Amino acid sequence: MMSLIDISHIKLVSDVFKQSHFIDANWFDLGVELNLSYPQLKNIQNTYVNNPSRCLRECLSLWLTSANNRTWESLASALERMNQKPAATLIRNTYDDPASQILQHYSYRISQVSLTDSCIQLLYTEGLITEDTQRKIERCGGSLSDTLRELMIAVSDDHSKLRSLGNILMELEETKPLAQDIIKDCDEMIDRSVAMAVVKPVNHLPTPNASVSASAGEFFFNAAHQSMFDEIRGSFIILIDELVPLISQSKAPIDEMKSFLQRFYPELSAELSDADSIEGIMNIAVKKCRVNNISIIKTIVKRFKINRAKRLISEYEKEVKTVCGSLKDFLSQNQPEHIQFTLGWEREEHSLDDIHNLLEEAFKKKKQSLQPGIIQKWLNEGSVELTVTRVNMHGPPGAGKTCAQDLLLNNPPTTHITDSTPVARPAVKATRVSVDNEAMKWEKVDREGLLERLASDLKKAAASQPVEKKFASQPQEKTSGNSSPVSTNEQQTAEQHNESNSEKNDFATKTDESTVASASNESFSIGEGVIQEIVDTIQSSEVQLNLSGHWLYIIDSGGQPAYQELLPLFVRTASLNIITLDLSQPLDEKLDFQYRIGGKTFSCGLNFKYSNREFFLSAVSSGAILKPINVPHVLETPSHPMNFVLGTHYDLITEDKLKEMNKELMSSLKPDIENSVVPNVRGESIIFPVNTLVPEDKGRMKAGQDLCQSIANCGGTSLKINVPIRWFAFELWLQKVAEDKSRSFLIIDEVISAGAKLKMSEDDTKDALQYLHNVTIILYYPDILPKLVFVDPKPILEVLSRLLALTYVERKALHLIANPVPREEDINELHDFGFFKEELLTNHFKPLFSPPYFEASHLLKLLIHLRIIASGEDGDYFSPCALEAYTKPPDPETDTQALLIVWLKKIKKKTLRLPVPQGMFPLLITHLLSYKKDEVEFPDASKPQYYRHRDALSLWIKIERKRYTLHIINHYTHIEVYFDGSVQKAKPICPYIRELVMKAVSDSADAINVEHNHVTAFSCPKRSTCYCVVDVEEEDFETNCTSCADSADISGDRYWCWFGIVDCDSKIIMSGSGYSQPLDVCDLDDILTDLKDGHYYSSDWKELGLKLGLYDNTLSAISASSSEIEECLRECIVKWLQRADSVDDKGGATRTTLVNALEQCDSGKPTADHISE
Repeated sequence: MMSLIDISHIKLVSDVFKQSHFIDANWFDLGVELNLSYPQLKNIQNTYVNNPSRCLRECLSLWLTSANNRTWESLASALERMNQKPAATLIRNTYDDPASQILQHYSYRISQVSLTDSCIQLLYTEGLITEDTQRKIERCGGSLSDTLRELMIAVSDDHSKLRSLGNILMELEETKPLAQDIIKDCDEMIDRSVAMAVVKPVNHLPTPNASVSASAGEFFFNAAHQSMFDEIRGSFIILIDELVPLISQSKAPIDEMKSFLQRFYPELSAELSDADSIEGIMNIAVKKCRVNNISIIKTIVKRFKINRAKRLISEYEKEVKTVCGSLKDFLSQNQPEHIQFTLGWEREEHSLDDIHNLLEEAFKKKKQSLQPGIIQKWLNEGSVELTVTRVNMHGPPGAGKTCAQDLLLNNPPTTHITDSTPVARPAVKATRVSVDNEAMKWEKVDREGLLERLASDLKKAAASQPVEKKFASQPQEKTSGNSSPVSTNEQQTAEQHNESNSEKNDFATKTDESTVASASNESFSIGEGVIQEIVDTIQSSEVQLNLSGHWLYIIDSGGQPAYQELLPLFVRTASLNIITLDLSQPLDEKLDFQYRIGGKTFSCGLNFKYSNREFFLSAVSSGAILKPINVPHVLETPSHPMNFVLGTHYDLITEDKLKEMNKELMSSLKPDIENSVVPNVRGESIIFPVNTLVPEDKGRMKAGQDLCQSIANCGGTSLKINVPIRWFAFELWLQKVAEDKSRSFLIIDEVISAGAKLKMSEDDTKDALQYLHNVTIILYYPDILPKLVFVDPKPILEVLSRLLALTYVERKALHLIANPVPREEDINELHDFGFFKEELLTNHFKPLFSPPYFEASHLLKLLIHLRIIASGEDGDYFSPCALEAYTKPPDPETDTQALLIVWLKKIKKKTLRLPVPQGMFPLLITHLLSYKKDEVEFPDASKPQYYRHRDALSLWIKIERKRYTLHIINHYTHIEVYFDGSVQKAKPICPYIRELVMKAVSDSADAINVEHNHVTAFSCPKRSTCYCVVDVEEEDFETNCTSCADSADISGDRYWCWFGIVDCDSKIIMSGSGYSQPLDVCDLDDILTDLKDGHYYSSDWKELGLKLGLYDNTLSAISASSSEIEECLRECIVKWLQRADSVDDKGGATRTTLVNALEQCDSGKPTADHISE
């Protein structure tokens, strides 16, 4: 390839000066350094007075048209002599690179190319362009005219990408000639680079004990070093032998794998077309592998999710890296322009190829050099705007949450029994990637994937900001004259290496002295830790990936009711709740909950409260009063979470059954809250049905893509966060340090030190921890465990989950839950009374603790702080979640009326009734116990008048040295508080109790991040579904019914003793709503609209007609006159509005009588609630 450049390169040359921020006024000095004649330079100066930009352009034009030294190296040397090192480095790394020069040679032909969308996608996938550039090319009709520089950077960083470009251009007939020329020049370039290391055998071998020697560019390896190359060849063969069976066993579709490889490796198309098995495909793929390049195998493993192969690949690449590192260190000591190697043994063809390849790898590694200043600037100033959909997975045990997550993330179906999910699991990260021109999928981003994305971002930052920055703490180098010594890449690398080691040693000394350096004083080093991993990934990564884009953070949760009550304490508000329901289970049948551990399934054996419908309604309603998620640097957040109903086991039901379930669930939703449920087909269905276990060869990928697209189309469910780049690196660093220490947690000093290495202040480090705490469940509780940061929350959540499991899993599973199995009396104490001692944790869950850093005492302090448990007497701890659920006990018989706590939310001028938020009731109890620690105790639970259940508890409370009894019951629609005593005793006591209980509710609401939408109320004496809400803001404590047209009569001391009102009169507040006004036929359309909006089942029209007062013969006549159900309902309402038969005996034709009639119908209650509201 010609090395001379000419006037056609003027734009590229100008770009160099712009990128490196060259000062135009220095153009004259540049001309002198380029050996241009003084008169010519003076003529430019006189012609373009006071226009340095034009002078620079004319100077460069003169050089490109007349000089004999028109090479990139000559320009770099001239700039270096002017002390413009960043510009010189940029030229040598990007423009003077042989792969880059090939592109420059064909720049005109490349600018004329117009690519298809599939080829543009391949450019992005292969790492030749960024996602932003991909969109730009697509907007420009596929033209590459403005992307030459980006392509040059890509191929100069990795020469193999030049061949990838050629392969992509081979896809189109019109670009095949250009592609063939590029591939031909690429092969010649590689041959020239390998020729730098001429390997030749010798007849006279030196003694085996002789060491490697080097002289004047000639290097000699004696026979003792043959084993190093032979071992690499052996490891390569072993790797292939182990990988091929693994890939063959993956059951990846043959045609899909062939099509995939033919797209990315078109030169293999002919051979692949004849392959009829996975083994045949792999035999062809292996031919493209070299000892230092197994990228085709890695691509297959990544595309088809063959996770078992990743460890083998990683271990092999570490071995290759070690050998190449040794070669690199050896070469760094000698810097001849041409190198000749001599082998001290008889060569074989394969060993010669291996040595060529390893030397090529060593030379490639030697090329990379990133200055600490660029990296520090990237960490300090870099940020990325993320669109994040924060997902919580909900669903009863066995509903298929884990399998649904596998389908969503394009993982193969789970074929074995997985352990039950604990309270929660750490967030799984995923990002949307394109499969083809239309389909999308979510792809899990593991640690390696995040490293690749950070590396891509750093590479982009380094390319856009090439100017060398020096730190204030570093002395400025002074130079005399206009020149400075030229340092080679090897020298720069060695200097940086020495600086890194020095800084590393400095830091180690400080750590030994137990001093954590502040971010402002900490030395910055790229020679260790995550930063070095990112730099290494820049060199090895084959695909350029973006940090920005649409991300998914998925948190899976346990479905057991006790776990669901605890979930809000550890998991913050989601922007999207995925509610997983097993479609093969009836909506209203109580579910047989099971517990899975050790590959086995065990019955829980308790009468749990939830059916599919109840679980669905609880999840939807609880989300309606959650506060928006709060994380640092948030730009935009949804006003409330949305709910996505995922129906599993779709293959086990009929379409008619699915339609019926959709109809049932939709009718269960109150009109205003239904807007928080994502519709599948608007007005027809809300269930997104899937078969989560669909096999690979039965359309699994398509099912996953459809699910991905459906979730991505959920508008208004994403946060926008401007996340500092350093926070990503910080998270990786925490994971790495924890892994190195074989712990799931870190000491805070270790965390602060990690932040300091990234130049993060202590406040910034704590902000990052808060972000990770809220988004990924890296748990940090500075108020109670200030010295611990749980990188993996497993110790906390696993101990808590297993402790509760002791109380409900059948006996034959206990040895899998705790080791050794606790004593029977200890389990009974926990199950029957909710009490346990610290010894239960220390003796039976010992492997989950890490003394002295994390012990049972630390966990107990945290659980008390979170109000999950309460401390008692004699070393006892009380956990309400460990108790058995009650089986609908009778209401306590008390003289006073029960005080109700109800949750209401105003939406669009309507008041919506909501159920008790998940997690509220156990927190209410533990808060009460903490307020009155010495004055609250439990009565004897063996006596029938007292409750000791997870959702019904009796308490003895001392007030002014007298003991009183409270009964607190969670009805899930509301909480009831009973005072067991006479009205006279209640008058001075109950106001205090009410204030105490309401304070506990408010504190509990803050703990689980819900709004303060709770109010006090009484049960309405007129209607069982109505509440008489007490307005405590008004001086006379007004009451208003939530459903009745006229508020009920709430009077007497048995009610008002709760508010300290004595000898009160009737407190009747008229609603004045007009619901009792008589209706006539003119109101027909309004009534039919109300019935439709309230999702009334038209097929039940006869039952409604009878309740409204119409006779059976009237209804039979209507039925005989029409076969259309909707028409029959219409005629029924007409007769009612005409006050036929005994309608007046039922109260006449009013909305009140309609609501009462609907409430008496089996399917009419939701419609009655809608009309009432």
